[in-house]
Order: sequence, then structure tokens, then C-alpha cells
Amino acid sequence: MTKIVHYSLGLPPYRTGGLTKYVTDLATQQLQRGDDVAMLWPGRMRRRPSHPEILSHGLVSGINSFELVNPLPITLDRAVSHPELYRRGLDPSAFRSMISRLRPDVIHIHSLQGLPVEFVETARELGVTLCFTTHDMFGFYPMHGLYPLDVSLSDALVSRLETGGPGLREIRLLQSRLVRYIKSSEAIREFVRQLSRARLKASNPSERQHVQSDVVRPYSQLRDYEIELLENVDLVVYNSSVSRRAYENWHVFERSTVMNLPSMKSLDKVETSSREYRWPIRFGFVGGSRPYKGLNLLLDAFADLLESAGDTSNYSLEVYGSPNVEGEKVRPHPAYRKFSDIASDIDVLVVPSVCYESFGIVALEALDYGIPVVISDAVGAKDVISPAFGRNVIAGDKESLVEALMSFTPAVLYDMSSEIQRKYCPQSISAHASAMDELYRHLGDARQGFDGRH
Repeated sequence: MTKIVHYSLGLPPYRTGGLTKYVTDLATQQLQRGDDVAMLWPGRMRRRPSHPEILSHGLVSGINSFELVNPLPITLDRAVSHPELYRRGLDPSAFRSMISRLRPDVIHIHSLQGLPVEFVETARELGVTLCFTTHDMFGFYPMHGLYPLDVSLSDALVSRLETGGPGLREIRLLQSRLVRYIKSSEAIREFVRQLSRARLKASNPSERQHVQSDVVRPYSQLRDYEIELLENVDLVVYNSSVSRRAYENWHVFERSTVMNLPSMKSLDKVETSSREYRWPIRFGFVGGSRPYKGLNLLLDAFADLLESAGDTSNYSLEVYGSPNVEGEKVRPHPAYRKFSDIASDIDVLVVPSVCYESFGIVALEALDYGIPVVISDAVGAKDVISPAFGRNVIAGDKESLVEALMSFTPAVLYDMSSEIQRKYCPQSISAHASAMDELYRHLGDARQGFDGRH
């Protein structure tokens, strides 16, 4: 039996998304294998911010749940407007007490958000094996603004991009028990979703633009802080070659490897044989309105496609989660809850992100249903999109995207979908958990050998 503590952003229904699903599925598999599994997640922020506490919330689906009170601030995918708030010194006493009591064999970190360097340093001092899996670019790249991939990001440039982020008072509210309760109630969550959609639809896009600031803030110091933290872990596990490239633009970690994420589909067999391919071809976009997801680029490319094709009835663009989207043959839809809800309504999934995206689990979900994927080379899931499964395009390059979209015909779709069904064999979460267990053991043995030599 291995004693494992995962550090992530939280458990469902409080947190959702690909990161939460991956960590929860991995922890569940580890429980089924007989491991002792706990989850530590960043929670509320109280009045003594430099003195963290760790509170037990008992068992949640068999997982020991612990709240880190007074973590560093959490912004999720919003802008970091005050980087100096994200690297303050904290008292490590609570960390030492928790680790000494639980005595984990390994601490598996899945996010740098909210995580203080003192936690990692304390765990290392106590002889715990540490590994980190990349899931986003927090601390290394802007989480919200558009940034060039081939330009060194100076503090001045990032300061212009990272405007409009929440201040400390708003972050405290978002991390409060009240907001956690709201997010944990499906009925209240749905009400908030409907309200947010209505407000977004009624608002003027120009009113939502953030005013850029001339103040230069120390983003490089936040990046150095995260690099120092990761220098204390035994292994950095990049979830894609894109993640490795993005992180290593700033620092090459001596101990690292690449391990792609597994398929997240359920154990039920996905039925794909009943698909029929005919004109019009329905391209699907599910990234929402966040700028880095590349919707504006896709809209421009799709307009060029219609102009080049002459017959506009041959194509449609189904856009999910962006109620204000407009354009010829462009059809907006509400955000979906499960990919199965939309799988029969699209023929090709388009993932045109223009900034680094560590993986993009939705691409694997599409392949599970035999749906080809057009994906930019800034998205980690490109690692599994071979020419037989879709098209790779250059991030931010409209001509590359137009060419990829134009290459699809009903016959091409039929051949490509058939090829996906025959040859796409994703790693299951069970096999992934076994591989992770082997990785933990290898790291533990290496650490014991290192400690024995010193």
C-alpha cells in the first residue's frame, strides 16, 4: 500500500474541469488498488494570512479531504494583476504537523496555484517523495491575456497583458465557504450560469475591455518563485511535449519526463459505427470566449473558407459556450456539460488555441467518438493527433487553419473516422494509475539511494 497525498484545486462539485476530473479519476483508481489516498486543496483565506492551517473534511468518495486555510491566492484562469501577492512567506508549522501525522510516501502536486514553497521544502526535509504534473502555465505565462509564443515575455509586456485581475478582497470572497457552498450546489450553480449568460449576452463587448496599465509589476519574480518550488520536487512530469517546451523556455529541470494524459471516457463502450458523413460538414468549437482559445481566429478562418468554397451550404460552425458569436453559417449553442451531449452534432472538432495549452482533454474525448480533430501546435494534445486522426495547424496562423478546414470532405471524414476507430487505443485511467504507481516506486527508491549516499 502506498500513502499518497494529491495537491489539487479541489474535489467535485466544488471544482470542475479536466484537471479536477483527472485527479479525481486517478485518486479513485489508486483507492481501488488499495492505496491510502488524501487530497489537499487550497481553501478560505482568513485574517492571519501568513499562518496557514489544515482542516480535515473527512472522507469524500473515499478520499481523505484536507483544506489548506490561508493558501496563496487562487485566480484559476483569470489574470494575475498583483504578482507580489502570490509569493509571500508563510509559517510552515501546519505543513510539518500534517506531513508528520499522515506520513505519506509521495505527494503528487497538480497545480502551483495556492501552493507555498514552504510546503514543498518541508515535505522534502521530512523525506517525502515529491512529483509535479503540469496542467496549466500558472506563474510562467499569462493565464488570461494573449501573448506571443516567440517573444521573450518581459515584466513590462506581461504587466500590460495581465490587467483586470481580481484584488485580494475579491479573491478572499471567491475562496470563502459561502462561494464554496454555492459552487457545490448544482441548483445554485445552474442559476448562476443562466444569470451570467444573460448578463454576457446583454453587455456591450467594448465595455468588457480592461484598461491597460503602465505600471510594471514583478512577474519575473513570481516565475522565479515557482522555479524555486519545482527545483525541490523529485520529478517534473510534463503532460505533453508542449508543456515541456513552454516550461523549458524559462528553465530546464534536471529531473523531468513526458507522460500524456489518459482517456477520460467511462468504461461504457462509445458507439461510433452509426455515423453518416454528408454535406454540410459541421465544425465544432467548445473553448468558450476566453481569448487564448482562438475563437476569433477560427471565425476569420471560417469566413475565408466560405468565401473560397463559393457554396456556403457545405459548411457550418457550431460554437458552444459563446452566446454572442455571430457570422454566416455560425450557430451559437449553450456550453455543454458532457461531450456525449454534442458528439452527434459535430463532424470535426477544432481546437485552435493561440497560446500554450498544456493538454486539452477535449481532443481525446472527440477521438473517443471517432471525431477527427484540427488542433494547433500550441496545444499539448497534438501529441496524439496523428495525420490519420486529424490536422495539426500552426498556432495563430489563419492560412494554416483555412487549409486544414478546406481539406475535409464527407469521404475524408469517413476514412479518418474509420481509421480512428481502428487505431486509436488510448491509455486507460487504470493503466495510467499503474504506470504512476511504478513511477512513485522508482522515485522513492532513487530518493532512498540518494539519502543513503549522503
